[in-house]
Amino acid sequence: MEYQSLQDLYEEDFCDWAEKTANILRSQDWEMLDLEHLIEEVLDLSKSQQRSLQSLLPLILSHLLKWKY
Repeated sequence: MEYQSLQDLYEEDFCDWAEKTANILRSQDWEMLDLEHLIEEVLDLSKSQQRSLQSLLPLILSHLLKWKY
């Protein structure tokens, strides 16, 4: 299947888009980047990491309390 652009690929096959984007970043071919979606994914990753930390924090604190007492 032929894609017209990296933006189209994002909608059709996220894994392939991510792989191609990584290759573009490695080659430093900045003009080829799909900046709109790349920025969106970086922000989502940040939010995901923050949610993960927030959900694990009570567990960590309870383990520390059990260990202490």
